[in-house]
Amino acid sequence: MSSTFPSRTIINLPRDFYSDVSSSTVPPFDMVITNPPYSSDHKSRCLGWLSSTGGGLEGVGYACLLPSYCVSKGYYRESCLAAGRAGFKCFVIEPLQRYDYDQVMGKGFEESPFMSSWFCAVREGVWGRVREAYEGWEGGTLREGGGGEGGKRVSSKRRRKIKEKTGAGREGGREGGEGGKGYGVNQRKHNEGNKKRKEEGKGREEGRKDEGKGGGKSKYRDGEGKRVKRRF
Repeated sequence: MSSTFPSRTIINLPRDFYSDVSSSTVPPFDMVITNPPYSSDHKSRCLGWLSSTGGGLEGVGYACLLPSYCVSKGYYRESCLAAGRAGFKCFVIEPLQRYDYDQVMGKGFEESPFMSSWFCAVREGVWGRVREAYEGWEGGTLREGGGGEGGKRVSSKRRRKIKEKTGAGREGGREGGEGGKGYGVNQRKHNEGNKKRKEEGKGREEGRKDEGKGGGKSKYRDGEGKRVKRRF
């Protein structure tokens, strides 16, 4: 895409990107704006090319739409280090509103299971103007930096628990008032359920102990709890 943005210079053709890269036939550009497939290794491969001096860093910068969790991945950190060595500044823009995607039928999702963010980089000489322009634009959250140390994504079960806990805390903050514990309705139900399960488990454990001592209805013991038949 040209930095002047006239429509005639926007290249958005059905081309085989990987074929263009391998054959060095990528069209000349000022900036790359892309949204790679989120499956397989497309995310890491795309960022790898964008942060290479023979790839995306040939222009003034790039903007790549990816799942927000990529900020904690090692390949993102590596891409930022490579871009930094080439004189580029990396940053992430979190949209003000969640992006909606059409979901594949039969996959069990009504909406995208994750948030998306723009992973960007511009030449350090341009960064000051970008940040200044962004301060007057209420379009989301801009975060500087090169990501975390990497690692595996938190499991869906763990993410769901974190989401429920965070939502309950916010709700509780409104209900609890000043000086209150700030527990929401969901959190209270969760705590009550845990307490009930613990009590039931304790009761079962005590029942097993009583049975072992002869206090239960065992076919190996008489009414007084004395063993009348060998178990083995």
